[in-house]
Amino acid sequence: MCEYLNFEELDLHDCRVYAWGVLPESYKLLMDVDWIVSRKLEDEKFHFHISPCTFVFSNVWDIDIDIIMSATLTIDNMEVISVQEPRNISVLPKGTKEQTCRINFMEGSLTFRTIDFTIIQRKEKVETGIANLVSNERGGISLSTKGNMWQVKL
Repeated sequence: MCEYLNFEELDLHDCRVYAWGVLPESYKLLMDVDWIVSRKLEDEKFHFHISPCTFVFSNVWDIDIDIIMSATLTIDNMEVISVQEPRNISVLPKGTKEQTCRINFMEGSLTFRTIDFTIIQRKEKVETGIANLVSNERGGISLSTKGNMWQVKL
């Protein structure tokens, strides 16, 4: 089953990235992320619902990496810079659009072109008082694409 999320309503601020990789044979960019599903302030303390997820971007190319690595990589926000017709439109469904996206991290940015964005929730969300999970809560580092699927409407 696939559920849908609207990109404009998706808040990725403070989501921690543990690993990322590019699959050149399938033109996919994958990221292992602690997705903050919800956050609320209660009695002057934040409560987070966080789920370990794999972010999958398809038909990715024109990747520009400008990151100063430290021990962590944390998302500030993600934006769609432009929308255009994909260069390989002849092999894609009619009407497919390509977005130039930029993920702004506290440590820099990652810009790329993609035709879609899927979030795969690998484990159920965990309630915590901090904005990321510890290794045993998230099941370690993974770029698995098995789990509940959320299609983000860019």
